[in-house]
Amino acid sequence: GACCFCDGTCDDLTEDDCAAADGVYQGDGTDCMDVSCAQPTGACCFDDGSCTDVAACPGECEALGGTFQGTGTDCASADCEPAPGACCLDDGTCMDGETLSSCAALAGIFIGGGTECVTTECPAPGDARLQLDLLTPPCADPGDIVIFVLSMRDLGDFEAAGFQAFFLFDRDALTFLSGAYTETPFPEHIIDPIEEDPEGLIETAGGIEFLGETTTEDADLVFLTFMAKKFVCPEGPGVIGFRPPGFPSPPPSQITNLDGEAITATQVNVDCTDIFCPVGACCLPDGSCEDRNEIECDDIGGIYQGDGTTCATTFCTPPDGACCLTDGTCQDVTEEACADLGGAYEGDFTVCSSTDCPQPLGACCFDDGDCVELPEETCDDLSGSFQGDFSECATAACPQPGACCLEDGSCEIAATIGGAECTAAGGVYQGDDTNCATVSCPQPTGACCLADGSCTEVVEEDCDGIFVGDGTDCAGVTCPQPTGACCLEDGTCVEVVEESCDGVYQGDLTECIGTDCPQPRGACCLEDGSCFELTEEACLDASGVYQGDFTMCDSGACPGACCFGGGSCDDLSREVCEGAGGVYQGFGTDCGTTACPLTGACCIDPVSSVFECDGKVVEMTMIWDGDQPVRIRAYDGNVDDDLIADIDNIQIGDEITIGPLDGPSDSFWEIFEAGTSNLIGLSKFHRSCSDNEMNGPEDCGKRQGNGKNNEPGLINDWILEGLVDESGAELDCTANCEDLTEDACAAAGGTFLGSGTTCADSSCAVGACCFDDATCVEARADDCEAAGGAYQGDSSNCDFVVCLNFEGCPADIDLDGQVGFVDLLLLLDAFGPCIDGEPCPADFDGNGEVDFLDLVTLLASWGLCPTGACCLPDGSCEDRTREQCEAGGGLYQGTDVPCDDVDCPQPSGACCFDDGACTITTQLECEDAGGVFQGSETECLDGTCPQPGACCLVNGTCRQESVIGGAGCEADGGTYQGDDTSCDDVTCPLPMGACCFADGTCDDLTLAECGDASGAYQGDGTACATTDCPVSTGACCFDDGSCEPSTAALCATSGGTFQGGGTSCDTTACPQPEGACCLDDGTCEDVSEEACADLGGSFFGDFSECVATSCPQPGACCFDDGSCDLAATLGGADCTDAGGAYQGNDTDCAGVSCPQPGACCLPDGSCRPETAIGGAACVADGGSYQGDDTTCDAIMCDQPAGACCLADGT
Repeated sequence: GACCFCDGTCDDLTEDDCAAADGVYQGDGTDCMDVSCAQPTGACCFDDGSCTDVAACPGECEALGGTFQGTGTDCASADCEPAPGACCLDDGTCMDGETLSSCAALAGIFIGGGTECVTTECPAPGDARLQLDLLTPPCADPGDIVIFVLSMRDLGDFEAAGFQAFFLFDRDALTFLSGAYTETPFPEHIIDPIEEDPEGLIETAGGIEFLGETTTEDADLVFLTFMAKKFVCPEGPGVIGFRPPGFPSPPPSQITNLDGEAITATQVNVDCTDIFCPVGACCLPDGSCEDRNEIECDDIGGIYQGDGTTCATTFCTPPDGACCLTDGTCQDVTEEACADLGGAYEGDFTVCSSTDCPQPLGACCFDDGDCVELPEETCDDLSGSFQGDFSECATAACPQPGACCLEDGSCEIAATIGGAECTAAGGVYQGDDTNCATVSCPQPTGACCLADGSCTEVVEEDCDGIFVGDGTDCAGVTCPQPTGACCLEDGTCVEVVEESCDGVYQGDLTECIGTDCPQPRGACCLEDGSCFELTEEACLDASGVYQGDFTMCDSGACPGACCFGGGSCDDLSREVCEGAGGVYQGFGTDCGTTACPLTGACCIDPVSSVFECDGKVVEMTMIWDGDQPVRIRAYDGNVDDDLIADIDNIQIGDEITIGPLDGPSDSFWEIFEAGTSNLIGLSKFHRSCSDNEMNGPEDCGKRQGNGKNNEPGLINDWILEGLVDESGAELDCTANCEDLTEDACAAAGGTFLGSGTTCADSSCAVGACCFDDATCVEARADDCEAAGGAYQGDSSNCDFVVCLNFEGCPADIDLDGQVGFVDLLLLLDAFGPCIDGEPCPADFDGNGEVDFLDLVTLLASWGLCPTGACCLPDGSCEDRTREQCEAGGGLYQGTDVPCDDVDCPQPSGACCFDDGACTITTQLECEDAGGVFQGSETECLDGTCPQPGACCLVNGTCRQESVIGGAGCEADGGTYQGDDTSCDDVTCPLPMGACCFADGTCDDLTLAECGDASGAYQGDGTACATTDCPVSTGACCFDDGSCEPSTAALCATSGGTFQGGGTSCDTTACPQPEGACCLDDGTCEDVSEEACADLGGSFFGDFSECVATSCPQPGACCFDDGSCDLAATLGGADCTDAGGAYQGNDTDCAGVSCPQPGACCLPDGSCRPETAIGGAACVADGGSYQGDDTTCDAIMCDQPAGACCLADGT
């Protein structure tokens, strides 16, 4: 329940929690929104005798240093006596612990509550004592007039000529207005009144001073009364006092009166902050709070919460306003309580009595059975039946117009409940909420054709077939006979009556669309020559070539060219070819168009050509290349380490392998004469991979044995042939040889040694080859000798072979075939060192300079140069010098060798065959093999040779031909698409056949076209001209969404839409009638009732139209800034979410008056138009909100007063 606290705040707590929090429990079920908690106060007295009203909370007054006088007390009636303090007596002594009254009884002067004599200097006897009081008002604002009363009492018994009073203040702090003296015992006597600008107003260094004086020499009590106007309040703004006449200002501490008696000048230091009222929290009518003094709070219509209270700790009860609840009722509550109730707050100070809250919607049922969600009043106006607030059409049971049985036996739904229209039309109304589906109307009979072709006479609803019509009889009706799917031998399907089926009849009313007829199988040849007995479809899916229905995969199936090693060819199946050791060339090839390639020896580089040494060598293979047979003793390290091999009678060229090795990095071998222990010397091998001359393929053929650092004295006659490292990687320097075709050799990255060569008769070993001109290349022995070179042995290396110049004419510098005067001039011109990077043809001995030896060589060669046969790149032969031959790119055959004795190698080029294959051969080889030579140096690239093209067969399939020209395609009745065409890119026309439709019509289409048109395909090659298509039944949809079985013709004459032969009403979704559907956004769509429900709309009945329907519209939404906009949906949820106030459905901004932000009077007197209703920003800026719908033009804001300086300086 609600729990009220001492500061007026409230919280909803349990009773125990409220008591624990020192609150006052208001009762079970109470709510802070409905309870107004009183804010009790009490007087708080302070030591100086002042008083402040504070909240009656425990410790509130004590926290301020005061003494609480009790709940309900106030400072107006409280007697706050200052606390005990020091009291100065007439004799100048001081007494502690006296109160104000006790000190007065002693005729003393009370110094103040809490003061002590030890810190108090009491006036000596004869001194005067001042007392300052504020007369009116009790507190002041800047600009208010303040009246001070200053009294001085003579404390001694002495006479004086009189006294002057002084008033010193900073001009900016207080403005003096007037002053006067009064003295006793003549209180009615006013002495020397001082006006607003008296002559006695003096400018001094301390500020403004005015003087007044008495004429009575012996005054017991003198009063000084003056008025001042407060503007600014600096600390310690001035002093007020009395002094004898004529003394300087400000007065000295000691002065002498006119009688010569010494007295002390008396003065009071005044702090102008004492003038003002204390400040406290002020609760304003709108529930906001401002820190103000009590008078200001009253002036602005607030409720003052007590001196010293603050807005930070004060709860101000917010104002009430009208709150429209969802049920259309209204409550006057605060805005927060309205939000808790889920209502729409209409604004502060609004009242329910003048607020029109939007009413809740509910289901409204109409006579036609439709339902619309409307307010109750609107529903009544439309003669509807309201189902209750918040009821929904989705769940409302509106009575529906019922079934009407007409004279023809048909049934219709009446237009309205009660069925008046049905009766007027001669029908029999079956009652509200009945429907034609459940009502049995008396039916006329007629002929009914059943699915099995028989006929019976029944009422239409009892007809399980095709109802011919009311009043018809079977004697005059020929019923269509049932058809069924018929699977033919070729796998096709036709829908015919059973008597017309030449295949396997699948039963009455079966359809080809759902029938899987067994397909015939036949031999299917795949590209690789394999054969499988498959259906045509499966064969095509496997990219095979179908050989025809019922063909078999026997031993002769799928023949192709079979090539044998000698180049011979035979047309065989793959199985027979491979069994005979041949190479099957593929299905569709034949020996007439296939050139079987000849095999030859193919030298393939070892796989280890990419060997990278890792760690250490654990096994090494070497070839002995010394000058005599030897015996070796190999050690796993030094000669005193483990002996791992002792091999004798190693011949020159023999290969040995030593390992495994796991000792030190250097392995030593002792070399002996063969068959003896006569030591010839040592060989040393560094096993670490850091030996750059024995760690990779590039070191194959290099000499080994003198260690990593090529140490002298060691035997270095071992040729590297192979290594194995710690990772198991192997280097094999020996090239492999395989008998392959030239293409297969090229594919393997090998070197083809020529057609007809064999590995048994050939060597793949490579060694140094020296030519007569002293040049060296590394080649096989056969290639070296064929090129006219001198082979230096297997695994020999040009780096370690010196070739000598045996023939040629190097001194023929100008290549004119003789050494003569021009050559001499060219030599002399080039005499001296050769230039790096440039040809130096006169350096015959290759020592890097043209010198005397080169000159001697030229003179010794003077005359004609020797010539010989030179084989040129085009295969021809000419008699040339060696230098002339090589300069022309030829191959010199030797001095004095005639061209007649030389068979020059012929150039090769691409050779194209009928199957599209391409081989690099010579022209003669190409023509002998039946190919077409493409020219010297041509290559077998894509597009070089024409490829066999695509063949479109009569059954619509595509076959890739095996030879160019397409003769085989045309022989099979196909259409050749041209060389270089592909089945992947060709669309072959499909075969046509008769396609029967449900209405008995026929069209000549492809199988796919017939299926797309929902027809029954009669088979490839059939024609409509010779096909009798049966009539079938199907679903017939009517405009009202109902469905009946019918033929296509009967459906059309009945005004329906035929859904196709074989369709059923049970599985057919007929289009439903549309009607007007009103949506939440006020729009209307013509849709079916089901679609309307899916859209969350209100349906107005079948065949109703939006053009004739008035949908409720979303209403106006008022915002805090006074603007108005239409809500997006009925009910205005989006308006409320955006902080607006919804004005109700069907309202608009033109007809709604939204409250406008009002005027704000600011503290400086100016007026500011607010941007939001309520004025919260105005109050926060210290202004005074003038109310919604006010304007600055119509408001006069209070103006602040200020000083006005006149021309004369006043």
